[in-house]
Amino acid sequence: MKEQPLHSIKKNSFQQIRLTNDEYNGHRFLDIRIYIKGEGDKYYPTRQGLAVPQERVEAFVAMCNEYAADRKNTRWKRK
Repeated sequence: MKEQPLHSIKKNSFQQIRLTNDEYNGHRFLDIRIYIKGEGDKYYPTRQGLAVPQERVEAFVAMCNEYAADRKNTRWKRK
């Protein structure tokens, strides 16, 4: 049961990254998926993404926060 996106950010001129609560076989998860712009400027989900089980969302957020802190506190550069 797909719900409305919780958050979305623009990836580029024709793609978005969306966070959505979802459920599959009775298991709830956070769906992080790339959507692509199609006809009529409507966005459609792609196969690119990941599903984080609800019980692991806090650990996933902590991992992202650690990455952000490391990136901010070091001289992170693209290669």
